[in-house]
Amino acid sequence: MIETLVASNVLLWLVVVVLCVVVLALVRQIGVLHERLGPVGALSLSQGPKVGDEVPRFDLTAIDGRYVKVGGDNEQGRSTLLFFLSPTCPVCKTLLPQAGVALGMALMASQRFDDLAHTILSVVLASTVVLELVAPLVTRRVLVKVGEVGRKAG
Repeated sequence: MIETLVASNVLLWLVVVVLCVVVLALVRQIGVLHERLGPVGALSLSQGPKVGDEVPRFDLTAIDGRYVKVGGDNEQGRSTLLFFLSPTCPVCKTLLPQAGVALGMALMASQRFDDLAHTILSVVLASTVVLELVAPLVTRRVLVKVGEVGRKAG
């Protein structure tokens, strides 16, 4: 009886140590990712339209056959923002909120697969909430660790 208790205790401690190593490896990867995405500001173009410049209006047909007006004011008299991105562009990924993209893709997938709609939405929503709560804390910890936060200017 005692041997079983000791063995289970040792096994649990081994699992805790392995999980700590995994967390440290993930934190390191976040730091590496931060270093790769560090020069995002340097990749911005200095040329382009100025604030308030008029944009030419385009009347287009979307892939699904809908009529789309691009440029100028919309029906409510408000401006429209177009954002072109590539799914493989790390800069583009930092400019879009990941939660919005995940939820949008989940909604599209749930419409396409009606029988799995509830499962898709539940899993994506739950994982997005968890990541949105945990990721900022881990990112801040990594930024403090590498000296990007709390460093005095000058």
